[in-house]
Amino acid sequence: MARPRRTFPGAPPRPVAVPPVVCALVFATGAAAMMDQIVWQRYLARLLGGDASATAVVLAAFLGGLSLGYRAFGRLAQRVRNPYKAYALAEGFIGLWCLAFPALFAAVEQASAGLSLTPPWGLALQGLALAAVLVGPPTVCMGATAPLLTQALSRDVATSGAVHARVYGVNTAGAFLGAVAAGYVAVPELGLPGTLVLAASLNLLAAAWFALARDPVQAGTAASVAASASSGGRSLDEEGGPGAGPPSPSSPGRGLGFALMGLAFLNGFQSMGLENVLVRFVALSSGGSAYAFTMVVGMFVLAIAAGALLAGRFARLGTRAVWLNQMAIAALLLLLFPSLDTWPYWAHRLRLLFAPDLAGFWACQAAGFAALSLAAGGPALLIGAAVPLVFNRLRSDLATVGSLSGRILCANTVGNLTGSLAAGILLHPLLNNGQIYLLCAVLSLAGAWLAARELGPRTRLTTGLAALAALALIPAAPGYDAQRFMMGTFRLQMPLASSCVSPKTFFDEFHDGVERLFQEDGPEGTASVLRAPRQIWHSEQPLAVFVNGKSDSSTVADMSTLRLLAHIPALLAPSRGRSLVIGLGTGVTSGELARYADASSIETAEISSSVIKALPLFAAFTGGVHREPRHRLLHGDAFRILARSADQWDLIVSEPSNPWVLGVDALFSREFYRLADQCLAPGGVFAQWVHVHDASAQVLGTVISTLRERFPCVRVFMTQANDLLLLASREDLAPGVTAAGALWAASPGVRASLAEAGICSLEALLGREFPLPALTGPVQTLDKPMLHYIAGRNYFMGARVSERQLLSGAPLNAQGLLERYVSIRPEGRLERAEASAILSSAVDRRGEEATPLPLEKQLEERLETIMR
Repeated sequence: MARPRRTFPGAPPRPVAVPPVVCALVFATGAAAMMDQIVWQRYLARLLGGDASATAVVLAAFLGGLSLGYRAFGRLAQRVRNPYKAYALAEGFIGLWCLAFPALFAAVEQASAGLSLTPPWGLALQGLALAAVLVGPPTVCMGATAPLLTQALSRDVATSGAVHARVYGVNTAGAFLGAVAAGYVAVPELGLPGTLVLAASLNLLAAAWFALARDPVQAGTAASVAASASSGGRSLDEEGGPGAGPPSPSSPGRGLGFALMGLAFLNGFQSMGLENVLVRFVALSSGGSAYAFTMVVGMFVLAIAAGALLAGRFARLGTRAVWLNQMAIAALLLLLFPSLDTWPYWAHRLRLLFAPDLAGFWACQAAGFAALSLAAGGPALLIGAAVPLVFNRLRSDLATVGSLSGRILCANTVGNLTGSLAAGILLHPLLNNGQIYLLCAVLSLAGAWLAARELGPRTRLTTGLAALAALALIPAAPGYDAQRFMMGTFRLQMPLASSCVSPKTFFDEFHDGVERLFQEDGPEGTASVLRAPRQIWHSEQPLAVFVNGKSDSSTVADMSTLRLLAHIPALLAPSRGRSLVIGLGTGVTSGELARYADASSIETAEISSSVIKALPLFAAFTGGVHREPRHRLLHGDAFRILARSADQWDLIVSEPSNPWVLGVDALFSREFYRLADQCLAPGGVFAQWVHVHDASAQVLGTVISTLRERFPCVRVFMTQANDLLLLASREDLAPGVTAAGALWAASPGVRASLAEAGICSLEALLGREFPLPALTGPVQTLDKPMLHYIAGRNYFMGARVSERQLLSGAPLNAQGLLERYVSIRPEGRLERAEASAILSSAVDRRGEEATPLPLEKQLEERLETIMR
């Protein structure tokens, strides 16, 4: 039943009376919604993958559900007798869904085990159906807040705009707290199920209060009747009393209504597009961790909330205010644009201000948030003001303010969805990050052109010409140098001579002698291939692949590790028929596996399409593996590839980036090792690359504990001073050393490759083994992904596993592979010359540079024992 229409002519607007308890609960439900979104994203990444395509599917389900909810509850707001009770039901449903979500997810995960989720259509259709089942119903209910409460709390048309802005702004401010709480505290400390319980408690608290609260409309009607009786039967509206309000705004024409709905759509598109590109700029400047993501999302959401609350104070503003707001957004974005490529420099300067300890880490996070707010908070604040300003102009009837709120927010959220897909995936084949940023400014001007419909032809023409002029800037992006993002400054722990001079001088020094061969801003991030100057690396000019500014693989710095990642498991495994390499990098490991004659199939899983495009540049170091008929590239998330594959491999080599990089920690989890074990053929071997730089003993202990939980046999090899290879299997590999000796003798290509790394015998290779460190840590699970957060703080503090911690394991004695191999040789012992050669090969070799490995002394003692 429709609520009675009420109009209150003649009086000025009164202060908006949104009860404090309502504000508090709306704030809490906003926080809960953001925590839910972050947690659901992590759950669905486990099911669908963490690559750009899977993320797009998740966003489509989440934002699609939200937009449907805005539309549905907007219509319901006109008909429901008690909006408070309807809102209580919606919040109660969300809370109960969150409590049941872990069990529901487990059931869906099990039921969908037979689905292929093969990109693009399998992932799009099957993945969207799964995501819709898991998050569709609660996200529809999340669309209840603004429409129902705007209708419930609005006492007249004139103040409905301020009510809508207050509800929208306070709810969004709560989302800021939810983003910060989930990113910094709840997820790492409580885990995913615990964070959902926390969010559900907020939903259920709100549901209980709104279920018991008295409908404000009925309360207001009763008060009006009582006041009318005390005034001799005259309506207070007639007296200009508490029920009175100013005249309703003039009803917008149909054309203006469509135009401003279009503006709401463009605002949503621009909002998510800008947030997406700012996340990329911050990740390229300060490192691609969850902390960087949380910082940008938190700043953006807080600014939008502030903009909405500010707009609510100006109830009389009309179409000109909407136009001015859009013009101001464009102006601020264009003013900020020339500074974007200096952000890596300023991030470096900011990092130098703080000590490399835990207090310095948190202080740097706070300072980074403040700096980002000063730089980009202005445009985000005005973006937040756009929706309330559109509502102010379109409201004309008290009975339909809830419906109007729902329609505007539905259009805005569809824009959010479109902007996420476009800026995150679709536009990257055409535009780089700087050009996408400029497109966001153009969209502001396009929105201003739509708002200029009522402002006369001259204003509309001027605005249209400004939009076209801004559009013409996109191809050239003048003043933007993408090369400044090709190599991250966040690796610099100490200042350069030019650090405190100017951005230009700094980048001239930082990039001195570095040649860019390839760079692309792709859907999964920015990838570049760089050639370093010859004089730094002696006689060789190394190539390195950088992902989001971080070096992930180099043909000199990592060459020994990349070779040994292939050859140690390949020589010790019973079979090399089928192998899977997780992480392409330079492609060297895959190329080394191709040296084995019995390797019938080599597959490489790589999440970044940009890294795949760069593979031919490394042909001289990979043996042209991109042309190798036995080699096949699998583009996608490794977790999804393993979970959805019916294949089994004899070798799986995992080469992830550091666990402080967002999403990588999943490849060190209990669930991932379970999948790897299930995908190994009988007798198969799993190899894990682990970094000991930027990592503490707790991080290494966690990786070892998690791997050992699944695999009973784990051995460790030192490939370089900062790199370890963990070799895991179901059965002990020691009996296979005899076959390894025969394979070594029959593989001249393998021997030649390892000779380039200074390893000239199988004994020297086996001498890289050392006792498994006596380090333990909590098992890393996807339900409680604490490894990423610990590693992020370790990275800032420059932590590393000490030599004492690294060599803390019990002596190998006769259990060592070297000892076992020597014992089965005909002579049963080592000659001193052989021992000397083995010891001399235990070096960290980078080009012509060689330094002893930390295991040298321990290896010397082992060799003395073997020779006796």
